[in-house]
Amino acid sequence: LVCNAYPSRDALVVVAKEGRNLLPSAYPSIAYQECKYLREHVESHDRLDFVIQGREAHGTFEIGKLPASDAALLLVLQRRPLSRAVTFQSYAIPPSSGPRVAQIAVVDAFAGNSTSPHLRVEDHITGMEVQTVSKRVEQLDFDRVYAMAEGSYDASITVPRRLARALGGDATAVARARRALHLKRRTNYVVLRTGGEGYPESLVVFPPPPAPREPSAGRRGGPME
Repeated sequence: LVCNAYPSRDALVVVAKEGRNLLPSAYPSIAYQECKYLREHVESHDRLDFVIQGREAHGTFEIGKLPASDAALLLVLQRRPLSRAVTFQSYAIPPSSGPRVAQIAVVDAFAGNSTSPHLRVEDHITGMEVQTVSKRVEQLDFDRVYAMAEGSYDASITVPRRLARALGGDATAVARARRALHLKRRTNYVVLRTGGEGYPESLVVFPPPPAPREPSAGRRGGPME
């Protein structure tokens, strides 16, 4: 799984191994804030070439030792701070640890000064539940993989309160870039913090949440893990 967090409006990513494009022929590139699965498996010592079309930016990632388990490899392509150069983050997403659990990689790919943010995740509560259900809230560190119970959540970026005013906001309003998370069991998810270099800070969720449906009565997900 490859995600493009290199901030550019027109640039696209081409992933090639030994001259072959590893992306689906119908969609042979990855735009900014997109993620796509490769159409071939990778092996240890494979070299993947990435090119930002329209810019003098490219990079090569060599696959190291793959985990023994049936884990998914996540590569996040991003811009090196104060440079046009390409850099990478890589993660092994292990198989789900339970029958009602999803795996979620939380990655900070913001191109700019670090503010030590966290990802705030809380139960998504609507309707009558607002008054009858206790909302659970957790602060997750970026650049880690978590196991979470299936269900619906609200996610937002938070920064330490002492930095909120320095970032131009109210010192008490520290939650930003809110997104919905709808996690299904035995599914891998990626949450990216993107932006910087003139692009707004935002959260990207892959796979993207489904289109809104008419409200209906239903059961919330189980506890966070």
